[in-house]
Amino acid sequence: MRSSRCSEREPAHGYTLKRQYDARFAQTRPLAFGQVYASLARFEKQGWASVTEVAPGEGPDRKRYRITPEGVEVIDSWVFEPQAPDVFSTSSLFARVSVALMSGAVGRDRARQPANRSPGPDARADRAA
Repeated sequence: MRSSRCSEREPAHGYTLKRQYDARFAQTRPLAFGQVYASLARFEKQGWASVTEVAPGEGPDRKRYRITPEGVEVIDSWVFEPQAPDVFSTSSLFARVSVALMSGAVGRDRARQPANRSPGPDARADRAA
């Protein structure tokens, strides 16, 4: 079975998980602290995470969470099992890839070109001709 490697991570506080999320996704998908803690509580209730340590803090107790084996299975399923196309039907990425594949617009030259580099003057002249 493939593994998302979540089981290899050390237990973490909600604050740490939020910081790690923000380092990767905050600019495009902001996440509120309240959503992190509500999700962790729900994951604990569903058996997908467990509290490994509770320490007093300046406010609520600080809990460290660890993903459970059942939580690893849920994530592995979510990451690796195919989903029905309707799940992605509102996704801009899905629409763009679908149109490109159906139109034959996916060219080898385009695939080899770096994403952030615009075509050179020769390529623009070729298109104008």
